[in-house]
Amino acid sequence: MKNLEVKSVDILILGGGGAGLRAAIEAAKSKLNVAIISKEAFGRAHTEKAMGGINVAIKAPATPKQHFQDTLKGGWYIGNQKLIDIFAREMPDRIHDLVSYGVNFDRLPDGSFYTWAGGKQSAPLNLCAGDYTGREMMHGLVAETQKRGVTFIADHYVTKLFAQSGQIQGALAIDLKTSALVFFQTKAIILAAGGGGQLYKITSNEPSNTAEGYAFAYDLGAPLVDMEFIQFHPTGMAYPESVHGSLITEKVRGHKGKLINNIGERFMKRYQPERMELAGRDEVARAIYTEIKEGRGTKHGGVYLDVRELGKEEILKWGATPIDGFFAAGEVTCSVHGANRLGGNSLAEGQVFGRRAGMGAAKFAKIASQSTVSTKDLNAEIDRIGALNKRKNGISFEAIRRDLKETMWNNVGIVRKRANMGKALQDISGLDRRVDEMKAGNIPELQGCLETVEMLTVARLIATAAIARTESRGAHYREDFPQMKKEWEKNIVITKNNSAIQTRIVPTVKRT
Repeated sequence: MKNLEVKSVDILILGGGGAGLRAAIEAAKSKLNVAIISKEAFGRAHTEKAMGGINVAIKAPATPKQHFQDTLKGGWYIGNQKLIDIFAREMPDRIHDLVSYGVNFDRLPDGSFYTWAGGKQSAPLNLCAGDYTGREMMHGLVAETQKRGVTFIADHYVTKLFAQSGQIQGALAIDLKTSALVFFQTKAIILAAGGGGQLYKITSNEPSNTAEGYAFAYDLGAPLVDMEFIQFHPTGMAYPESVHGSLITEKVRGHKGKLINNIGERFMKRYQPERMELAGRDEVARAIYTEIKEGRGTKHGGVYLDVRELGKEEILKWGATPIDGFFAAGEVTCSVHGANRLGGNSLAEGQVFGRRAGMGAAKFAKIASQSTVSTKDLNAEIDRIGALNKRKNGISFEAIRRDLKETMWNNVGIVRKRANMGKALQDISGLDRRVDEMKAGNIPELQGCLETVEMLTVARLIATAAIARTESRGAHYREDFPQMKKEWEKNIVITKNNSAIQTRIVPTVKRT
């Protein structure tokens, strides 16, 4: 094999955020060789930017049954009920795990946890660690992975996952400091690579959230579910430009923050008179969009947040996919949240199913034998990378990415219709044809080019699923099909069929 270092591990975890770290902690208990690989530094991940809190039924009047119902209802009834049930029941124990790792959650003078009710919660579920819950969780999870001897491989970008005959084989990565190529031979891979917010022009996501996890799963033939549901967080900074899109935590709205338009109206009473600012994220985002579109936004294209009163792949129960040795956890997965994720459920889901994926991968790796990757397949990927490196003249990945973000924001954004989404697919096809013209003069440009290829793949999957769902539900709102339909209480499953996108509509999974 060409200029390649080969390393062997029992379990390789892609992503060093909350879900990946929790998976590593659990897998390490098996005494197997566990490694986390990340394109970021150790302890850096989008998880640390999550401010608002983590949902758990840990204090009356909240109960796991209520957490189940709020999650199902908040997801507009298409979440996997069996997984939601596991999630709600197991979450209190995951909080006690985090406390044992040193995470200090907010408490009242009597020593009990301080919880509050976020959007669409019927009782207080949200538990915080100050105003930086994600950051505090990362500190505790990082410390625990170090204690358990997990290897952390920072500053490596995975370019491709390999599988043969339905079994995982390994991953090829680039060392982002030296440009050296490394093949990680492994019995099991846990995909915990985060989301894809960078597909859109305005996002609160970190620059590292470039969607390659979904593309890797799709390329392997794993099913992707409900890719049309892209959650747009309703509150972020509109001005100044230096902080455009930066997240304003839901905690602000949960503690009496008010949304005001340019004529001084508290406009949520027009859209959600009962829940007001504590309606679902999808509902608040559409209300803000409508206010701006109808001319009641600010001169910087937003609305005001008055704080003066403040005090997508399919997983089974153990994180498994239909590919032997391939597991997933965290934001790269779906099934729990349905059509809209409740604020606070993201951090929580990563802990429940990160642990379960770690257990599932360890159980598999203990009995599995290592599958050897084809030299031909590996060399083909090395050649693909080499071709980008050799091209010194051409277009920059930033140019393609800028156009992609623009078309996704304008045509597959908060409000959608068939004609616009069809245009997005045309734009994506046009950008695909320009990929072979991208140049990579250095390592950051090479990483950017490789990420952009995967972003185009995922953008096409999102638009395809959004066209297929001919109704409005949760985060998916269509002007041409504005009503939610009972007959669409179903999931859309996307798989790769040779080079074509195959779409299936399947019933939702019920609890009983």
